[in-house]
Amino acid sequence: MNHNSKISPNTVNKILSVIIAIFLWIFVIGGENPVKERTIRSVPVNLKNVETLADNNLAIAGSTDYTVDVKIKGQRTTVDPLTVDDITVEADLFGYGQGQNYINVTAVIPDNTELVEIRSPKIQVNIEELVAVSKPVHINFINVPAGKEIGGIIEQPTEVEVSGAKSLVNAVAWAFGTVNVNGSEEGKSNTVQVELQPLNDGEALVENVRMSSQYADVSFVIMDVKEVPLVVETKDESDGRVLSGIEAPETIEIRGLPQDLEQIHEVVTEPVDLAGLELNEDGSAIASLEAILPQGVELASKNPTLQATFQVKEVSAGILEFSGNEIEIRGLAEGLAADALEGIYTLHVKADEEVIDRLELSDVVLYVDGSQIREEGTFSLEILAEYGEEIDEVRVVPESAEVRVRSLEEE
Repeated sequence: MNHNSKISPNTVNKILSVIIAIFLWIFVIGGENPVKERTIRSVPVNLKNVETLADNNLAIAGSTDYTVDVKIKGQRTTVDPLTVDDITVEADLFGYGQGQNYINVTAVIPDNTELVEIRSPKIQVNIEELVAVSKPVHINFINVPAGKEIGGIIEQPTEVEVSGAKSLVNAVAWAFGTVNVNGSEEGKSNTVQVELQPLNDGEALVENVRMSSQYADVSFVIMDVKEVPLVVETKDESDGRVLSGIEAPETIEIRGLPQDLEQIHEVVTEPVDLAGLELNEDGSAIASLEAILPQGVELASKNPTLQATFQVKEVSAGILEFSGNEIEIRGLAEGLAADALEGIYTLHVKADEEVIDRLELSDVVLYVDGSQIREEGTFSLEILAEYGEEIDEVRVVPESAEVRVRSLEEE
């Protein structure tokens, strides 16, 4: 027996109640965990294939610490806990060459989220030629005791190779290290290991370069300081100049161990060759001085560079010959007589050209000083000269004469 099927009002109400309940559940859940957008800022950019730049003798000029902001979308409970560590951002350098390059940035984000935007989608990377240049090691010493200086410095290495982008390497002035001498023994060699940093002329760190050595071994001695007179020596290998004046430090400071400094009462320079000086219009020239110092003694920091101003006169040179009997013997003790042994001597004279043109042997008196001789015999005495103001310089070759001294009583 067939009956027409009818849905009862009660059943309809139940179905409607279920549908309403589902919508209410969706509404409530959606209200508690809505979809939202969130920007995660300063996400580091991982540079890929950097090694391919070096393979092509290229390098990045400037910092490699790139960051971007990443905007994502997802349900609140998903996106709110996210940090920069949950997002991976990359830029691939493969195939790029020298110059300013704008490289696409990609981001890998967590599941159940959607990428909205990367700010900015490209990063600017400056790529230059890869170079390697040797730079000097420079060591700074701090906390040096008062009245002392650091000397006997030995650095290993004295230079390091700095490599990287050309502009960055060129900006590096030296590999810089600092030594704190607190606790170091005075008068003895101390050795420490120092960390080096690539610095520019303004002593600022140059980043993104590599050094062949990050450390240097430094030996040093804490030394005493002493002030002593300075004696400046000159010579003229051309015979065409004479020294008419000199401005040089009267004293210099030197450093060394106490027992070494005690033996030094003056410092003499290597002779400055007047012939090699480039004279100004006024006849002056500035030249560096090289102090002759014993081993273990150094110039102090007060005078790391030593120089003098020379006043030089251009002159003519003349040569005269004379014999031994033209040399006077002065100062002999009573009862003694002497004769200079025969020989040919040359008299080298420097003066103005007109003086040289009329020069005669009588313009110069040559003599030896026998005041120290008290007995008979043959003696070698220095030949001395007396001459007028019109003559600038006199030199005798050879510089000494053989003199035979005899007793007058025997005669």
